[in-house]
Amino acid sequence: MSDRIDFNSLLNPKWPLFGLALFPLLPLKISGLFAGLALIFSIVTFVISKKRQTPSKEMNVFFALFLALPSFYLLELLWAGDTAYVWSVLQRKMGLIIIPLAWYLALVGGVRLDLKRFLQVYVLGVVGIVLFTLLVLVIGGVDPVMYKSGGLAFSVRTQIEVISGLHPTYFGVAVGMAILICLDALYTNRWKIKPILVVSAATLLFTFLFVLAARMAIGATFIGLIMLTLVSQVHTAWKWSIGLGSVLLGITLVAVVPSMQERIFEMVEPGVNATSIRHGIYGCAISEARLYWLWGCGVEFLQTRLNGCYFFMFNGLVDPFKNLNTHNEYLNILLGRGIFALLLFLAPIVLMLKKANKKPLLLGFLAVFALVCLTENLLERQIGVFFYAYFSAALVFLNFQPTQQITLSDE
Repeated sequence: MSDRIDFNSLLNPKWPLFGLALFPLLPLKISGLFAGLALIFSIVTFVISKKRQTPSKEMNVFFALFLALPSFYLLELLWAGDTAYVWSVLQRKMGLIIIPLAWYLALVGGVRLDLKRFLQVYVLGVVGIVLFTLLVLVIGGVDPVMYKSGGLAFSVRTQIEVISGLHPTYFGVAVGMAILICLDALYTNRWKIKPILVVSAATLLFTFLFVLAARMAIGATFIGLIMLTLVSQVHTAWKWSIGLGSVLLGITLVAVVPSMQERIFEMVEPGVNATSIRHGIYGCAISEARLYWLWGCGVEFLQTRLNGCYFFMFNGLVDPFKNLNTHNEYLNILLGRGIFALLLFLAPIVLMLKKANKKPLLLGFLAVFALVCLTENLLERQIGVFFYAYFSAALVFLNFQPTQQITLSDE
């Protein structure tokens, strides 16, 4: 067998990894197919390669940490009463194993991967679904029934979810990350394309993010923007102009986008609304987590515990069987699986934060993910799993490749 791999063959793992970069645009089953193919092709590449790279120490440490939490989840099957239900929940999290493993094996197997190309594909995918969603929304207009029942913000957000198939917060997270990628490209000029194209894409994404009115996604994006701008090694008037212009654009959009104004006013309005209900949810999640902080109550009993608390917390104003989750990934892990699982979840985040000093895009990603986890269970939906697994693995593994690489020719 030749010790050279034909990188033009269909078994090159970079092709399904490129496809997976379009996960916000694709149906979840298609994204899952790309993830599975990426893993299979990476295993084949790793096995047949005779010129493997030696992974750096950082790669090995992060690889172990990325797999620690999902492996801990799988242990729950050993003592679960309803193994079928527990497995159905855990299946959504398999991307936490499959995607980092695919990236790791591809790189160690000698595949040359360019982070810039993957980021460009991701931004194109997000811009594509945003344009499609806006086009359908403009043509169809606001549903009068939804507007009458819940107001402009509710009707717009609901229609966007119907059109795109994405929950508004998860859509906002995907858009926010695309914005940070565009700004990083503008600061560094790595993409070598006309800046006006990147500025136009970022402006479109900013505008859509405020129309979407996903409050935490917006806040996390702006915090990520500030951190990215401050940490970026590029010190030019161009960079500071873009950063200041982005902040001014955000302030302007808050002032002119009605759906965003409704979402802000909701935070201080009295009575029962989404904000007050969320406060009750946090109260229940915290009170239950205090009881089960060590080992957790188990994934099969988590929602039952919350529903029982909701019945008393809301005095019947909210259907106790509506199955509202904790709306906080940290509390969700603590309540369901205990303090050890929470520490396993935090470990790679803390280490990435420690290593992100000279890697502004990694810092921006952490800001978006870690802050939105305060208000959403991002890892309870597959798109959230894809977001975390894809970007954490890509930004870490492609940034911490060995300085002396053994690569194989594309020819």
